[in-house]
Amino acid sequence: MYLSLNDAPSHQIGPTVGRNLATPSRGAKDVSVWTLTLQPGPGLPHKLTSEETFVLISGELTAETGGEKFLMSPGDAFIAQADTLFSISNTGDTPAVVTACALPGVQAILADGTLLPPPWAQ
Repeated sequence: MYLSLNDAPSHQIGPTVGRNLATPSRGAKDVSVWTLTLQPGPGLPHKLTSEETFVLISGELTAETGGEKFLMSPGDAFIAQADTLFSISNTGDTPAVVTACALPGVQAILADGTLLPPPWAQ
């Protein structure tokens, strides 16, 4: 099965735009893969129902979890563990692009307990 980024649905939550690549809505069964474009600014603290991996394609990001901060450069990866609060902030001056993957149907849970199903992962 071939899936083109040019045909990928686009979804926006705040300043972040996600695009479904290989997701259940596009025929994937065992893994979900999407791109995210993050505008400069702080990230939204949340946790996930399953592990998620982020690979920075372009720009500059800072990932934060457990009181630690990690400055990411293109090619670096960050793994957000399930049920662990984290945030990813764009600390640069230009939009940052990541490719992310997780189990199909992953759900985000905001710091206040609000469930936020990321549309680009479904």
